[in-house]
Amino acid sequence: MTLTVAEAKSAKAGEKNFALADSGGLFFLLTKSGAKSRRYEYRSVSPTQAVFAR
Repeated sequence: MTLTVAEAKSAKAGEKNFALADSGGLFFLLTKSGAKSRRYEYRSVSPTQAVFAR
């Protein structure tokens, strides 16, 4: 499922923080104060390098 620009623009703040996500690790974070940010979460496949991003 893909996240569209229209979905991101029309998202409204609620009582809790929430995320709208697509299937590729990208998600759109909306805080209860109304701030919007894009995040990408990934994991390294190498067992010697543990890289996590948020």
